[in-house]
Amino acid sequence: MLKRLQTNTHEGFQELYDRFAPTFLRFLISIVHNEEQAEDILQDSFLKIWLHLDHFDPDKGRLYTWMLTIVRNTAFRTLQAPVCCPLEESTPEAMPFIYLPIDLIGLASLVELTLNTTEQCMIDLVYFQGYTFQQVSDEFGYPLGSVKTWVRRALQKLRDNV
Repeated sequence: MLKRLQTNTHEGFQELYDRFAPTFLRFLISIVHNEEQAEDILQDSFLKIWLHLDHFDPDKGRLYTWMLTIVRNTAFRTLQAPVCCPLEESTPEAMPFIYLPIDLIGLASLVELTLNTTEQCMIDLVYFQGYTFQQVSDEFGYPLGSVKTWVRRALQKLRDNV
């Protein structure tokens, strides 16, 4: 199976998913207590596993342990994501400048389709609600550097998809 995975075959990855997904899903449900959210995290995790499979070193540990670490970290990052209002709820009162409804130009759907939850919240807070990076950091207790990184990555993803 590992040789098929290293040659990036679809069959190898399908075998990997079939073998480990049920175990990881039970693990995720025990963490997030929501089956739908656990399935989303599982999908994100397997995408990361697929994209970073070349980083796995069998001399350093078992494949299962490496994958479980990715699944666990993805779950914790998802749980730590800041909670904010959806983009559609941004109001003119929250912005001290000329208000243009973001749905008018399709920006809300682009943000929703392109970005993960954390990045959506960061864009909403910084660009649509007018928070500074420092205010977001203070409000949610995240390091200032993390807030800046989330916003920068979100903007790069949006730029790449326009």
